Parts: sequence; C-alpha cells; structure tokens
Amino acid sequence: MAEHAIGETFRQMLQGLGALEQALTAESEALAAALSDPEAIALATQRKQALVMEINGLVQSVDRQLAEQGLATGRAGVESWLAGLPADHDLRNLWQAILDLGHRCKQMNEANGLQIGLLSRRTKDALKILLGGDSISDTYGPDGGGRIASSSRTFYTA
Repeated sequence: MAEHAIGETFRQMLQGLGALEQALTAESEALAAALSDPEAIALATQRKQALVMEINGLVQSVDRQLAEQGLATGRAGVESWLAGLPADHDLRNLWQAILDLGHRCKQMNEANGLQIGLLSRRTKDALKILLGGDSISDTYGPDGGGRIASSSRTFYTA
C-alpha cells in the first residue's frame, strides 16, 4: 500500500517538476524580453510560485507517508525507504529522475535570479543617472566594494 501511494506521489512530483521547468523557461524568456513585455515576468513568476507550493505539498505528503512507517523524513528517509526495494525497482529510477530534474530546476531558478539582479541594478543605475544622483562606478575601492562616483551634471530636471 505505501509503495503504491509513494510511487503515485513520486509521479506527481516528477510531473510538477516538469511543469516547473517549463515555467522557469518561460520566466527566463520573459526576463530576456523584459523591456518589451514586463507583465510576462509577473505571470511567469506567479506560475512558478504556484508550482513550487504544489511540489512542496507533495514533498510533505511523502514525508507523512515515511513518518507513518517510522522512517526519517526528507531525502534521507526516501533513500532509506528505497533501500528496502529491489535494486531494479522502477521507483528507484523515478526518484533519480526527480533528483535530476529538481537539480536542473534549481540551476535555472538561480540563473533567473541572477538575471533579475542585473535588471534591478540597471534600473537603479538608470534612475540615479536620470535624477542626477550618485552612481556606482565600474572601479573598486581599497576594500573591494564599488566606488561611488559623484555626478555634478543633471541630465533631467522637472
């Protein structure tokens, strides 16, 4: 019974991770086109967040099923549970596919986060220039931090 229930949850997790990978791809594409369609970023992020919540619910479901069997929760618990199955059991391959796809999604999410950071920095720098404020130069001070360069020129006044 537990094998069937956990196996079904694994299949749902893999399906959810596949959808998350697609959402992360859409988010990446939206970030690349940020100037032409900023609303696409918000939509992709909302979809991603909903999928992450769904996947977290599935992880909690597996944890409950493991705890009911007196096993540890999390990855260690799953691997302990899988160790009790035959070496060629399909659920072992399914678990490995979940780990691989989860790792890929994590890398994609981190890359998207870096892109968001760059877009945010460009926006802040552009606003500083337009408002005539200080801006961070591309040089570094003695402490390794960015050096602030004052601008005495105002490009735009209201």
